[in-house]
Amino acid sequence: MAETQHFTQKSLETLLPKDRPYIVRDDETPGLIVKVYPTGRKTFFLDVLVEKRHDMFKLGIWPDLNVAQVREKAKKVRADLAMGKNPKAEKKEGVTLGEFFEVYMERHGNEKKSAKEYRSLYRQHLEAWKNYKLQEITRHKIEALHRKAGEKTPIRANRLLALVSSVFVQASLWGYHRGDNPCRGIKKFKEVSRDRFLSGEELGRFFEALDISESETFKDFVLLALFTGARRANVLSMRWKDIDFERNVWKIPGELSKNGEPMQIPLGPDVLDILRRRRAGTSSVFVLPGPAARGHYREPWKAWATLLKRAKLEDLRIHDLRRSMGSWMTIQGTSLPIVGKALGHRTSQATSIYARLSLDPVRQAMEQAVEAMTRNRKKATQPHHGA
Repeated sequence: MAETQHFTQKSLETLLPKDRPYIVRDDETPGLIVKVYPTGRKTFFLDVLVEKRHDMFKLGIWPDLNVAQVREKAKKVRADLAMGKNPKAEKKEGVTLGEFFEVYMERHGNEKKSAKEYRSLYRQHLEAWKNYKLQEITRHKIEALHRKAGEKTPIRANRLLALVSSVFVQASLWGYHRGDNPCRGIKKFKEVSRDRFLSGEELGRFFEALDISESETFKDFVLLALFTGARRANVLSMRWKDIDFERNVWKIPGELSKNGEPMQIPLGPDVLDILRRRRAGTSSVFVLPGPAARGHYREPWKAWATLLKRAKLEDLRIHDLRRSMGSWMTIQGTSLPIVGKALGHRTSQATSIYARLSLDPVRQAMEQAVEAMTRNRKKATQPHHGA
């Protein structure tokens, strides 16, 4: 539920950005809200019921509008609506995909963790349709687009279809589109679950190639990802304030975890060695600082490609490091509920079991998996006799 406070210039100044957009309501003007984005931008909206449907009317950006001005503007929009004058009504008739996509992202898409992917899919596949009116986009056109995109990347084509379907769902809810969703009935491409992980023989070459990587930050990122089994985004944005050195636990807050629930990842000796070394040499809030605007290390695609080339490995993704931890835990005889607990998986069957698990068996299983994996590292780094 959104927080409510009395809007003043000072109270708006104190609204700091978070990892995800959030809303604060004004306690004086009904329906007046401010939406705070991770970038720090603060946008005013009027949130009201129009023809039994929730609608949001953008009023302006703070501090371009002060509190008195935005309250006055909100009252005027309310008065117009009461008299049957809807400032959006004319705009909704004949809206184009390009126009509506911005509305969609503002009101719905930017809040999703997939927001970056949404914009990428739009630029790659939908921007050519930006001047099409929503009513002109037919099932036949979408089906052809999906089929063409699937020739090279079927999984991404399915994500594209899901995005277009979501766009039309929201367009219908908000009164921008009438009729059936044109995506309905279009079959997705079959997706095969990926089971790629680093085998024992591959780990030897992998560690050997990693040891000669030029970037210490890249090496640490890879090892932290492999030895914690955490998701790439979480490792990249790992913060010192979330590391509990007393209990040797990494606490990922709910707003940063994929399933929205807080996670606790036990930290074994190999991980702690990396963290203590890095802690002594940085003043950043991030374990892996970077020059980007976000302040933390970004996806090291070039370094990753070089690593795979040196190790002579094919079809290995960064996410497969996480899968490798789960696979090696299983190889060591770890039960599936504990593997799920370690990796932060949430299923209807296992959730109640996960809740009762302590971190001790999880820690032990993860340490055993790391030990098993690093045996291959020791083999790879032993000197070759008779060379």
